[in-house]
Amino acid sequence: MITSLTGGRWVCPLPEKTGENARFRVSTDSRVLEPGDVFVALRGEKFDGHDFLKQAEANGAVLVIIDREEAAETLIAKGGTGVLIVKNAVTALGQLAKGYRETLNGLRVVAVTGSNGKTTTKRLIHAGLSVKMRGSASPKSFNNHIGVPLTVLAAEDDDEYLVAEIGSNAKGEIRELAEIVQPEIAVITTIGISHVAGLGSLRGVCEEKLDLLRVMGRGGKAVLNTEAPLLQEVMKEDPVLRGYLPGGDEVS
Repeated sequence: MITSLTGGRWVCPLPEKTGENARFRVSTDSRVLEPGDVFVALRGEKFDGHDFLKQAEANGAVLVIIDREEAAETLIAKGGTGVLIVKNAVTALGQLAKGYRETLNGLRVVAVTGSNGKTTTKRLIHAGLSVKMRGSASPKSFNNHIGVPLTVLAAEDDDEYLVAEIGSNAKGEIRELAEIVQPEIAVITTIGISHVAGLGSLRGVCEEKLDLLRVMGRGGKAVLNTEAPLLQEVMKEDPVLRGYLPGGDEVS
């Protein structure tokens, strides 16, 4: 399953008695790994997870996912830890999360986006649902292409709900993240000037946030201020979004 989802190639196979379809805890932080976890080595401007492969192995990682093959030479020589190389570790993280989400048939996802108030709204929803249901919410402000997949991968098989915070700095990011979480309920808090530089205009911000509803499609539930003039204008232009306006097919 891991290779089919990520398109990766085994450099060193998983240890014996560990199957590809086993349930793994996934982390991008080698310091918090526990025996049996999967470590995804991400790279950024000021860090490289490949520098911590030895620490990941020492902490008991059963598998490391990398996109720099030469970095795994010491692990390959020792054996005992599976090594999977992929084209891009961040992309692979998202692919793993999307694949795992598709197995969680009993999970209902509430996705929260907006220019302001996402984290507070997420916490309030989680606090209310947790009174009578089993589930979880994005930790801190885990709302980007790394945090959202980690949020999904942390969900338990028997969870009933997940409240996922979804952010965006550029066009297309909300669609990509929404396709990972596959929400049944979408919440848009506000449409404001946050990230307008990356999205071009206030309308661009509005279009980006509404991608959450577009991915959800017909049959979902949405919580948003349909009286906001710009939001209403954009929604009227889209046959799917029109259904979420007062009097529309999706309104109950």
